[in-house]
Amino acid sequence: MSDAGTITPETQIKELTEKLEEETDRLLKLYAAYEQQEAELRDTKAEVEVLEKEIVEREIEKESLEALLTEKDARIRDLEMKASKSTKQVEHLEPELQKMEKWHVFGGSWGSTLSLIYAQNHPDKVLSLVLRGIFMCRKSELHWFYQDGASHVFPDAFDSYRDHIPENEQDDLIKAYYSRLISDDVEVRRAAAREWTRWEMATSRLFPDPEYLDKAEDLDFAVAFARIECHYFINAIFVEEAYILNHVSVIQEIPTTIVQGRYDMVCPARSAWQLHKALPNSKLVMVADAGHSMGETSIARELVAATDAIE
Repeated sequence: MSDAGTITPETQIKELTEKLEEETDRLLKLYAAYEQQEAELRDTKAEVEVLEKEIVEREIEKESLEALLTEKDARIRDLEMKASKSTKQVEHLEPELQKMEKWHVFGGSWGSTLSLIYAQNHPDKVLSLVLRGIFMCRKSELHWFYQDGASHVFPDAFDSYRDHIPENEQDDLIKAYYSRLISDDVEVRRAAAREWTRWEMATSRLFPDPEYLDKAEDLDFAVAFARIECHYFINAIFVEEAYILNHVSVIQEIPTTIVQGRYDMVCPARSAWQLHKALPNSKLVMVADAGHSMGETSIARELVAATDAIE
């Protein structure tokens, strides 16, 4: 039993996990708000174009035309101001980041992809890497999770994700989802985003969590989450295949810790193992009782230990 007032490691892990999840949700919601405003702006502009055509075709009186256009212009300006405000909320962080000459880089899943590529392009700025759930965005990794692989372990969850797409498009689900996620129809985008996000949430933990699945029901979050991922995937993250492993020599001297859930279905352990072998000086922590999520207690415990070890 701990002394009264003593903060236990479990409490620290829980608090850190909650803070990480809160910050992640905050940033995603911020982007979702910006994305929603951008979508509304596009929709409003489309409405203006349709309205202008109807006005010409029906020969509406000039006064009515001016009134309608004024109203639409006001709506557009209002949306533009809101979008600008959201953008500034993100951009205000840039000056602070530029002040940091070197830093410790932390990232999990897609964040591990960004962390590794950042380190390879700016090795002089990275003091260390703490990575979780390695994802190098190779064709094999995308095929495993979004086409055929994880579906063998979670066939029940996969059915809904796959069957949202017509059978004649199911041979390339990422492509099919992308076409819907960039649709001009808001409802088409949201429906696709919900299924995409629900599939990932259903497979992210060793023991599926119903509350985790609820994230897919937050459609603003789901649209931002799905569109960001799918946009990069459809474009092969704008680099050559196996870019990270092909340029791994650049980061050989950077202290690297890899925390990987043994039963990670989203980013299977094979990628972490391959990266570890390519970085022989790295430390690989294979967590025996965890899946993909940093919200799992054993994953969070190892991440805390890794960050505590940074000098």
